[in-house]
Amino acid sequence: MALKVSHAIRFGLFCMGLALLVYVTRQLGFHAIVAMLFGLRWSVLPVLLLYAGHHMARALALVRCVRQDGGLTFRDALWVRMSGEAVEYMTFSGPLLAEPTKAWLLGRRGLDVSEGLAATLAEYLASTVAASAMAVIGFGYVLAVLQPHGAARVAAMIGLIAMAAFGSLVVGGIAARLHILGSLVRGLASLGPGADRLRQVLPVLDPAEHVLIQLLRDTPRRLVAVLALELAAQGFLAIEL
Repeated sequence: MALKVSHAIRFGLFCMGLALLVYVTRQLGFHAIVAMLFGLRWSVLPVLLLYAGHHMARALALVRCVRQDGGLTFRDALWVRMSGEAVEYMTFSGPLLAEPTKAWLLGRRGLDVSEGLAATLAEYLASTVAASAMAVIGFGYVLAVLQPHGAARVAAMIGLIAMAAFGSLVVGGIAARLHILGSLVRGLASLGPGADRLRQVLPVLDPAEHVLIQLLRDTPRRLVAVLALELAAQGFLAIEL
């Protein structure tokens, strides 16, 4: 029954994504889209290489997020990453389905369920922290150099504060060994609806979060390497833009 519901949700999200693609194509015009693609000319190659560099850097970060050295090859990590991206784009679901898919695929590559989930969450958290750091730098540049006024300045300040607060929350939580995800699930379970199903997640989530904290807190060299790779990945995207 649960499998049928999962398939139905994925199919529904796929239909939503497909409908959005059709709508955007009709609004812009198919010929206009083709003309823009041909207008790139020689720029297509470096753009594709930069985007490939982004995914390769994040695949290397995923390799480093596996606790056991040699537990995951770069080739497998890249395949897992691209498969997760395919799920994200084809279902229009964002990380909601993409990240669990990556954890499941890591399990198919021989990792324990908790280790696979921990590696996936660690890589995703490191990526969001790197992205928030880049955003803080960007908002700081806008405020200090461009010096906008009015609503634009307020928006830049809100963005700067929000990104800085998010990064601080993640780093502080890991440093204090707080099981944020487990606490969140327990809090949702206490509200009543779907409590039993949420509690069924905890036997997998708690060990995974424990491994995640060990990876990101107790192995500083690994953490530095992962963050460096994630910053490089964000740099590839910035250069591509």
